[in-house]
Amino acid sequence: KRNWVVKSVEQTADKASVTFTLTSPDGDQGFPGTVVADVTYELNNNNDLTIRYGAKTDKPTVVNLTWHSMLNLSGIPATRLATDVDLTIESDAILPVDKTLIPTGQPLPVAGTPFDFRTPANVTERARAQHPQLALANGGIDHNYILRGGKTAEPKPAVKIEDRNSGRGLAIATTEAGMQMYTGNFLKGEVVGKGGQKLTKYQSISFEAQGYPDSPNQSAFPSTRVDP
Repeated sequence: KRNWVVKSVEQTADKASVTFTLTSPDGDQGFPGTVVADVTYELNNNNDLTIRYGAKTDKPTVVNLTWHSMLNLSGIPATRLATDVDLTIESDAILPVDKTLIPTGQPLPVAGTPFDFRTPANVTERARAQHPQLALANGGIDHNYILRGGKTAEPKPAVKIEDRNSGRGLAIATTEAGMQMYTGNFLKGEVVGKGGQKLTKYQSISFEAQGYPDSPNQSAFPSTRVDP
């Protein structure tokens, strides 16, 4: 865990942003190269939150940045499970995992499985279904979805969630090739959320736009290598 440094703050009539920066020295956590990473969070008057990442290195290395938000659209304090929402993901396949939750390398089509969110479906029902991959993730989803279109120059629609009870919704677009979805399967009340609420299983849901996990060790995965 690291504290990032505020690099700049900007504000106009219709949006505001803050940029943080972090320097990771050569050899940090075993990775080569001094990496200088920036992340900008921008919020506009339409409630669009845009996150932009950048990184520079002085040696060939790998960089796979993401945002691990923990969401519950029911409100604060949360009155229902975060997974009690209708979800759509623009994906036809996931990356199945081994017992350590690392991708095995061979994509798994979502058709006919609880991972199928090509049309809106209730997340709680799918997460509680019987499937070997759900069992590996402690009875829930903690998998990378292969997004249609792969890595793109401009953000493409990826995720849409709707909480019919609260009326809240969230749409996510990304340039990344993958979307890690996590239904809070391992929460045991040790993490305290907003309002002092201790989070337990299914009380948060996360969507992490990123390159495929374990891409440095999987030659068939899109590369996350960054060169000087």
